[in-house]
Amino acid sequence: MVDNPEANFEMFNEVAIYGGFDPTYYITEFEERDYKLYETILSGDIQQSQGNINDDSYHVIYNSESASLDGTAILDGFTIQYGNARGSWPNNSGGGILNWSSEPKILNCKIRLNHAINGGGIYNNTCDPFISHCTFSENVSDMGGGIYNSNASSPIINCLFWGNGDAANGNGGGIANSSSSPILTNCTFSDNLAIKGGALYNINGSSPIVTNCILWNDDAIKEIYDNNSNPTVTYSDIDGGYTGYGNIDEDPLFVDPQNHDYHIQLASEVVVQAGTNAAQYPPIVILTVIRE
Repeated sequence: MVDNPEANFEMFNEVAIYGGFDPTYYITEFEERDYKLYETILSGDIQQSQGNINDDSYHVIYNSESASLDGTAILDGFTIQYGNARGSWPNNSGGGILNWSSEPKILNCKIRLNHAINGGGIYNNTCDPFISHCTFSENVSDMGGGIYNSNASSPIINCLFWGNGDAANGNGGGIANSSSSPILTNCTFSDNLAIKGGALYNINGSSPIVTNCILWNDDAIKEIYDNNSNPTVTYSDIDGGYTGYGNIDEDPLFVDPQNHDYHIQLASEVVVQAGTNAAQYPPIVILTVIRE
């Protein structure tokens, strides 16, 4: 076991890391990998206590300023859990992943059960990592339960955010943006917790672009909270409504939200028809994520 809370994994340029293998069952070839069936976990539970967050690593993955990662650094098909960033900067941000002036690709990952003062799941500082087909769940933070963006404008595509945030002390259950303009396409937010901004909390001149998204049944004052910010929200289903072309306020009829299945039922025709194929990234008309 490791006693140092600064212990963490790191990524490197021109290195792609893939999960979804299991040598026990001889699943070792790339074409055989299945990240849904063969879960590969990166954990900050360095004391293996599973429940005592006070002895977890500050970050599960720390991509530092000196690493200066670009899109050739790839993380694909992992579960990131049990980080606890409750120290002083930078160890107060990004319990799951801290990206500081680093822009890796984060694909097909589950980011769950992490804690931080800022950015329970991911904290992006002065960088624009590419995030796609990821699930953020049960991450806890005072600001940005799932993701905190500070001077960061990531593409965030086909991602699911559920159960993130802090109802008593947090803002931005799903994502908090400060001086940031992420591009959110085909994302679903539900059952996140916050004082303000159950799905999105925008401050300091943030201008996120939200297209083909569902923001529904988050527990907070407003799904989207704006302070000196100007989001562009279109073709989306917003609980309580939100100004923007093509937006609706209709129950999306999730399949089984009590068990965290946020696919929409085929009966939810009004939501299906609300989408657009003109989004900036590869379009999906149905407003839902591909995987849980």
